[in-house]
Amino acid sequence: KKLRVHKSNHKNIDMLHIGKLIKNKLSEQQKSVVWLAKELSCSRTNVYKILGKYSIDTELLVKISTILEHDFFSIYTEEVKKRKEAETSQKKCQEKQCLQ
Repeated sequence: KKLRVHKSNHKNIDMLHIGKLIKNKLSEQQKSVVWLAKELSCSRTNVYKILGKYSIDTELLVKISTILEHDFFSIYTEEVKKRKEAETSQKKCQEKQCLQ
């Protein structure tokens, strides 16, 4: 499954869109915004705001992960690994060019 990313203005880094990932998981589990709002004890409006955000507070993400029984943090862990691997590959490539 391809993750949705957004180009950040900061150093041209791709950012995950956590709101869309949560929305996709809700849909996959056939749960509604009303249901999530009740589980979070907040309004539907607030849930829609969450679903529109690229990033959210970690405590809120813990709550949502628990409610939906899905570890959203693992997505970030994988993204960090991918970025580190890409950075390492790029450095190795640059070093090879310097040696030539």
